[in-house]
Amino acid sequence: MLPTLLEQWHLSFGEQPPKITVRAPGRVNIIGEHTDYNSGWVLPGAMSKSLYILISKSSTPTNHWIATDLGEEVNTNDSSALSSWAKYIAGAISIYTPKIGPLQILIGGDLPIGAGISSSSALTCGILLALQELTGGKETKEEIALLGSRVEREIIGVQGGIMDQYAIMMSQPHQAILLDCQSQ
Repeated sequence: MLPTLLEQWHLSFGEQPPKITVRAPGRVNIIGEHTDYNSGWVLPGAMSKSLYILISKSSTPTNHWIATDLGEEVNTNDSSALSSWAKYIAGAISIYTPKIGPLQILIGGDLPIGAGISSSSALTCGILLALQELTGGKETKEEIALLGSRVEREIIGVQGGIMDQYAIMMSQPHQAILLDCQSQ
């Protein structure tokens, strides 16, 4: 998967490789559907299916974002003209580092969209993690998860909890997270 995305990167952005490459997994949930935003218990974990986010600062004055799985591109700095997937990116930028300037971003992977396994949270958390690495930020994984939840609630308008973001950021291979959402 990653070699194909790197090839697409070079076709779209030239020979300079991406500055940062991030993998953001999808989420499975063993117990607790819809209980995270109702202050309950959940038992999620990360899955092997994931998104890859390749990112660099742009040498041009315009953002250029590509969603390979959707066959869509964004070539604008106007956040009012963005499609739904790009709003997650713009939201993460606006909360994390609004003055970063134009970016080149390429997104792709094997994580199905709309399958109930948190592709939007994977995108949000992956972008936040990429921005953190790009800017040298020092936030913990938990802080990135909480920022991801803020993006989805405050910018996108999702009335969700913290399960998806925690599972994406905090999971370990072959383990689930028992999470009490009452304190969040």
